[in-house]
Amino acid sequence: MALLFMDGFDYYSTDGNEGAVGAGWDASPTPGVGNTSSGIYGYGKYSNNLTAYRTIPNTQTVILGFHYFPGGSLGDNFTNWFTFYDGGTTQAVLRIGDQGQFLFYRGNGSALLATGPINNLRPNTWVWLSIKIKFSATVGTIDITLNGVSLLSASGLNNITTANAYTNRFSTARPGNGSSYHPNWDNFHVCDDSGGAPFNAILAERRIYFFMPTGAGTASVWTANGAATFWQCTDEVPSNGDTDYGSSTTPGNRSDVVIADVSGFTVLDSVKTNMVARKDDAGARTLSSVVRQGGTYYDAAAVTLFSTYSGFPVLYNAQPATGAWDVTAFNAAEWGVLDVA
Repeated sequence: MALLFMDGFDYYSTDGNEGAVGAGWDASPTPGVGNTSSGIYGYGKYSNNLTAYRTIPNTQTVILGFHYFPGGSLGDNFTNWFTFYDGGTTQAVLRIGDQGQFLFYRGNGSALLATGPINNLRPNTWVWLSIKIKFSATVGTIDITLNGVSLLSASGLNNITTANAYTNRFSTARPGNGSSYHPNWDNFHVCDDSGGAPFNAILAERRIYFFMPTGAGTASVWTANGAATFWQCTDEVPSNGDTDYGSSTTPGNRSDVVIADVSGFTVLDSVKTNMVARKDDAGARTLSSVVRQGGTYYDAAAVTLFSTYSGFPVLYNAQPATGAWDVTAFNAAEWGVLDVA
């Protein structure tokens, strides 16, 4: 399993509606404001006062890695930064103190388990944070690094409040004082430790690159509406709804696109696609994400469409054809959609 989720916040709408659910966060509430041009390395970031939730499979060990930009002020000792749940029950919380120290509690602040040093997290500075937590009644652990340097490490903890030594949902929230405080997030990764490196331990700094279609692929059966070709209907950020779009009324129809070749790096961990789609009739409609490699189409599991536009992310931790990703395989692939039914 290993890599469970990633989000670069690169295709959110600025009003926080279309595209937010497509990021993979739980439906209510979702990250509310995306900015498509001002993350740490360009493209998107998430900046909001709202709480964002994410459901994950039951996992005893959860690993988070992300770029973080505290804005304006730091935190306080009473507002949760991360909350880890077993269903609807809080297992543990992580807070940021007003001097930039990390504070780890069992329950919703009922017992302080570990405290990090002060004056390491500062406002208005991008940093890379990695957090690894093992949940247990007797051998729980927490490890936090900032820019690769250990800031907090503790073991032998009781960091659960239910009978289950795992978490299956977490939330992020604004830890600072005052409603004007906006922390920024980018390149967000969530893992467990069930797979191989690099996603089974504290994460070294990672970057999510964002790409849009640049040309037509091998199949181009869907109808282009509002633009000359299918790929030109799918190359805007964020999605522009019915302004231009591809459509299909026939199950089995495919259309795929190509993107510009990537360069400058050789290691590629995973690929995530996002389809933004809706149905416009009263019947049930389903859609699949598609990867074309070596002349073969590999179809992901079908998703059910709604009558309003929604995003449907698909995570490919390995290339469908031959296993682990590499840049050559990624550059040769085509990406598309299949009208399933």
